[in-house]
Amino acid sequence: MSRKYRPITPETPPPPKEDAGRVPPASESGDVLILRLSYPPGRRKAAFCRQYGLNSLYAGKPWQQRRREAQEIHAWVRAALSQANIPKAPADFPVSVEFLWDDGLDVDNHAYLGKLILDGLKGWVVEDDSKRWVRRVSHDFHEGGCILAVVRKWEEK
Repeated sequence: MSRKYRPITPETPPPPKEDAGRVPPASESGDVLILRLSYPPGRRKAAFCRQYGLNSLYAGKPWQQRRREAQEIHAWVRAALSQANIPKAPADFPVSVEFLWDDGLDVDNHAYLGKLILDGLKGWVVEDDSKRWVRRVSHDFHEGGCILAVVRKWEEK
């Protein structure tokens, strides 16, 4: 018996609220961009996390389903960018991307969803996700009730 695919489609995020978690402030020079992405409400949040967690790939998810999920997440990210009035102007400098999560997944299981979100930022916030443009990706937690994608200008140390 095969499992019927039922996508958990993220919703367009609500207007930004006051930051409830550890959110770095945007600098006056425009070197930091913070994108808020809302989780699906209620019990759908847990199903969303299971669907887009890295463990779902190990379970043998077919490529057609992965492609469909990528298209859904890219559309979700672009809707959030548009709603937040973030101009379509990719950075002309290298960046780091920090994802801040507020869910029950282990930090390493966010890799798949982080990749899909970063791919959704390509051509809008970042030029490309190659090492020339994205120098670091990190994952952490906060208690803000949403996903935050924090894009900062990369500074060599």
